[in-house]
Amino acid sequence: MAGTERPIEPRTLKGFQDLLPEQVLPRRRVIQTIEAIFQKYGFTPIETPALEHLDVLLGTGGEETNKELFRLQSPEEEPIALRFDLTVPFARLLAQYPDRLKAPFRRYALGSVWRADKPGPGRFREFTQLDIDAAGSASVAVDAEIIAIMCEVMQALGVGPFAVLVNNRKLIDAMLASCGVTETARQKHVLRVIDKLQKVGLEKVRLELGPGRIDDSGDPIPGVRLDSGAIDQIVNFVIIKGRTRSEILDKARSLFPSDSLGAATIQEMRELDACLTALGVSQEHAKFDPSLARGLDYYTGTVFETVLPHAPEFGSVMGGGRYDQLVERFMDRPIPCTGMSVGPTGSWRH
Repeated sequence: MAGTERPIEPRTLKGFQDLLPEQVLPRRRVIQTIEAIFQKYGFTPIETPALEHLDVLLGTGGEETNKELFRLQSPEEEPIALRFDLTVPFARLLAQYPDRLKAPFRRYALGSVWRADKPGPGRFREFTQLDIDAAGSASVAVDAEIIAIMCEVMQALGVGPFAVLVNNRKLIDAMLASCGVTETARQKHVLRVIDKLQKVGLEKVRLELGPGRIDDSGDPIPGVRLDSGAIDQIVNFVIIKGRTRSEILDKARSLFPSDSLGAATIQEMRELDACLTALGVSQEHAKFDPSLARGLDYYTGTVFETVLPHAPEFGSVMGGGRYDQLVERFMDRPIPCTGMSVGPTGSWRH
C-alpha cells in the first residue's frame, strides 16, 4: 500500500463465525440427511428473507426476544429487523398467501437467524436453524408425529444417547393459576425462572422464585417474590419424575382438581402418550418433563426439546411446540400450527 497506510485488520464481528471447508462439508452432509427425512414425511421447502418489518417480529417471542432483535432501518426509513427464528416468518406467509398455502400445509426451511444477546463461550449471535412446521391441525397426533421425526433425525445422525423432553404450556398455566399467579407479567417471570432449572439448579430456582439472588458475576437477579407455599407447590410440580410417561402423568394428576384446566390438559397428554406409543417412540427417547417451559411466548400447548444427557453443555439441540394463535396476529382467523427446529434453540448456540 502507498505511503504509511496500514492494512485493515482482518477480523470477525463479535458473536459471528467463519466456517471453513472442514466445518462446512460435514454440516452439509448433516443437512442433507435431515432434509431427506423431512421430505419423506411430506414437508416441502420454503425460503423467506432475512429481514422482516419490525412489527412482524415484535411481541411474538416475548420481552427478552424483543431486546435481542437486530434492529435496522430500510432505505425507505421503515423500521425493520433481522429474523430471530424461522417460525414467525412462516406464520406471516400463511396469512399473506392464503390462496397458495392452503392448510393443511407442511413446510421446512433452512436459514440463519440472529439474536443480539451477550455471546459467551460457545454462543453466537448468528446461527443456523432447520425447521419443520405443520399448519392446519389442532390434533396432538401431529405433535406426536413431530416428536417422532425428532427422534428419527437423532437416530439417523448417530449422535449417541438423546432424549426429547415433552411438556404442555397449558399444564404450567394451570399450575400457576393454582398458586395464585394470574398476572401475565408475573407468569412470564416464573416461566423464565423454571426454564433455567437444568442450567442453574433447584436451589437457585427457589431463590429466583422468592427474593432473588446474586449471580456468579456479582449482578443481582430480581426474584418473583412468591410466598414459600407457592414456591413449594411449583417446585413439587417441576421435580416430578417417573419411569414412564404415564407414571409422570399420574403423579401430576394428583396435584389438580378433577374439573380444572390441569386435569383436562393431563388427559390431552395421555392422548399424546398413546400417539407416541403407536408411532413406536420409546419411553427412553420421549419423556414427559414438567419443568420444561420453553422461553418463547407464542407457544400455546405441547412443547418439546431434545437434549444430550451425556453432553448437557450443549443445552437444547432441537426444540419446538404448538403455537395455535401466532397466525392470528396477521389475519382474522387462527390457524393451528406445530413445529420444531433442528439447531441450537436454547441458550447454547453452536
